[in-house]
Amino acid sequence: MQAIRTKYLGPTNHKGSRIKAIAEAGSVTVSKDHSLNDREAHAAAALQLMEKFEWFGELIGGVTHRGEYAWVFTNGPTASRLVKDAHAFKAKQDMRWIKRVMEHEGWPLSCVHLLMQRVHQNKQEMSNES
Repeated sequence: MQAIRTKYLGPTNHKGSRIKAIAEAGSVTVSKDHSLNDREAHAAAALQLMEKFEWFGELIGGVTHRGEYAWVFTNGPTASRLVKDAHAFKAKQDMRWIKRVMEHEGWPLSCVHLLMQRVHQNKQEMSNES
């Protein structure tokens, strides 16, 4: 695993606002989700890079003096962190990624299913609030 840097890319005549996540291994550029605050949007881009390289762990990050974000990993995900950040995951493929992370970390299958249900409930509650 490597440290990740994320930076905002403003809109152009042909593309909307984007967030680029960069590590030594490579990078990804994702459209900025304007329903998320800045930190969440940068975290979502870092998570996309994590998924690309199949890195596991909880991301811890903060803003730098340049207005970019820097992200590092802890040893593994925690259930509370995954549930708290569930709103940053949008598609079913992201749900499969959460499940893969948890299985990789050796979580019992019953815990995986309970957390997946909780994440799904949180997403429904958030969409109902909108």
